[in-house]
Amino acid sequence: SIQRYRFVGDGLVEVVLVECHADAPIPVEIRLSAASDFADLFEVKGKSIAKRGTLSTAHDPERCALMYEYRHMEFRAATRIHSTELGRIDGEDIVFDLTLEPGQTWKTRVQVSMQHGEDILEPISEEERAASRALQQWRQPSGILQRWNEEVPRLEADWDLVNLVYRQSVVDLAALRL
Repeated sequence: SIQRYRFVGDGLVEVVLVECHADAPIPVEIRLSAASDFADLFEVKGKSIAKRGTLSTAHDPERCALMYEYRHMEFRAATRIHSTELGRIDGEDIVFDLTLEPGQTWKTRVQVSMQHGEDILEPISEEERAASRALQQWRQPSGILQRWNEEVPRLEADWDLVNLVYRQSVVDLAALRL
């Protein structure tokens, strides 16, 4: 069986678990295919990707990493895909040649970091994600909405429709802030 868990934050982390349920050892090839076209939102929406810059790749078999870079005039973007388990680089793929024993589970953590100009976005660690979850639980949406309602200007009008529209606008703005 194969399980994949993905988390997208400042980068991307995907944990891949492969478990052997057979009664005998099984040879398995796990192949992670990757690529990057650095398409911007307008290109993706228009389904037309016409790059004017230079797209280059540089892979590091020693560190099991795939690296892509795009340059156009002063614009620079790059991405690095790295696996915690060593595999072999085959073109644009990271390949893991395994033999799984009965009941054995194999695991790798694939991390994707990005660079846009001088800004580097690295995936967050498990510890950082747990801390972020704890912080989110502490900041319950109901508390945020209550504070928002206490801070917005008050409006009272003789015309009920104005009061209704104003209250709905405050709720809509609060939803956008969340």
